[in-house]
Order: sequence, then C-alpha cells, then structure tokens
Amino acid sequence: IELDHGGCDLLSAPPPCVRSAFAQLAAAVAHLHERDVAHLDLKLDNAVVDHTGRVRLVDFDRAQYAPARLVAGAVGTNAYMAPELWHRRHVDPFAADVWSLGILLFALQFRCLVFHCARDTDPAYKAFALARLGGASSLRAVRAAYATWNGAAPAWVGAHLDAALAL
Repeated sequence: IELDHGGCDLLSAPPPCVRSAFAQLAAAVAHLHERDVAHLDLKLDNAVVDHTGRVRLVDFDRAQYAPARLVAGAVGTNAYMAPELWHRRHVDPFAADVWSLGILLFALQFRCLVFHCARDTDPAYKAFALARLGGASSLRAVRAAYATWNGAAPAWVGAHLDAALAL
C-alpha cells in the first residue's frame, strides 16, 4: 500500500484498519464492475491510502471495458492473478478481480502473499488447490500448502477468502 501525504500504512495497521481498507477496496471494485470495467491488476501496489484513511485504486493501465464479460490472455501481476488467466483462454474478468481481492485480503491480514503464482508449477498453489477441491476452507488449504504456517484470522476474513478464492 502506498502512502499519500501522511496516510496510514496498512501493512502495519491494526485489524480494524485492515477490515475498513478491504471494505473500501471491495466497494471500489464493485463500482467498476457495475460499469462493466474490470481492473485486472489489483494488488497492494495499486492501492493508495490518503491522509483521511480512504483507500483508492490506481493504475488502470490493464483495466478493460468488458460488457461481454470475457477477456483473453494472462493479465495482471503473477502473485495476484486468478488461475484461469494462466491458461490464456477467455475468462470472466470480474471473477479474476474477485480472486485478486482475495489475495489482497490475505496479504493485508497476514502480511505476506499466499503464492508466487496460481499455477500447478507453484507447489504451494498446487497443495492449496488440491485441498480446496477436496472441500477444505481457504485457510485450511493454506495450512496444507505451508505446514509451518499457523495464521489465525477473524471469521469474516475466512468467509471472504472462501468466497474469493473458489476454484
């Protein structure tokens, strides 16, 4: 998260700030989607916090107007890209943005990224995907991917991660 004239640093902020920041990011993405625009590069570097604590999305270079709800090709930043984007087939860009929001939430809550990339070539993602497909929650799937990880999270975080990181 980039600071703008004295804003708070969300990567060292207390949990209430994380929840507020995520709600603002989700509202911004919903606003775009209501207008048939997909951001397609949601990541911490593309969120700016101003001095009043408002979170703003920036960098719309990869954004696409997608009324047909389909885009082709790998678009975005590796660690935040939805798995289907790696296959370079036509995908729902709005679902890809929701996946990226889940990765953002994970990064805000746990101060790290969950995968290098959501591909079978990434062992952590592969273990995560197998656990999710087997019915595990997102947090249990992350524990399956990283045996030493012991992150605890409020229930709202787990619920949002389950919704966003669906396979």
